[in-house]
Amino acid sequence: MVEDSDGLKVKITCVSNVYTRMMHFEKSGVKELGHKHYYDHAMLLASGSMKVSVYDPDKEEYLPEVDYKAPSMVFIRKGLIHQLEALEDNTVAFCVHALKDEDEQIIDPGMIPVPSSLIETIQKYYDNTQKDLLPPIVVEDELSYKRHVRVDNVFDKF
Repeated sequence: MVEDSDGLKVKITCVSNVYTRMMHFEKSGVKELGHKHYYDHAMLLASGSMKVSVYDPDKEEYLPEVDYKAPSMVFIRKGLIHQLEALEDNTVAFCVHALKDEDEQIIDPGMIPVPSSLIETIQKYYDNTQKDLLPPIVVEDELSYKRHVRVDNVFDKF
């Protein structure tokens, strides 16, 4: 799947039990707006640089913003709403993590043996196990991608 939204190109694929989301920020200032995840994961900043802003909804506080320069690995803690902003043109980052089911167990790689879209992966896993996968991303903004249900963007205060 490829999406293009105001200077941000996103490509998502699932291979075996690994979810990969490539984000290409074409211009400086382009943002991947606030979202969170149900589990910890890593983001590889492959080229360029970016600012990561984080909001802790449990403590109702903003954490210090951090700037990263490629190559960098960025740890993203579960449940924290985070926003990514390119600090230079052609910044590229990848979110890479295992897919987990509703019991928070990493799915068996044999369930998804060939590269497929996220929707195909979710359907195949459910057909084989009658369990839902946890969504890889939970959008927390107004402007991100047209396919998501939106809520208020906590980063409007920045």
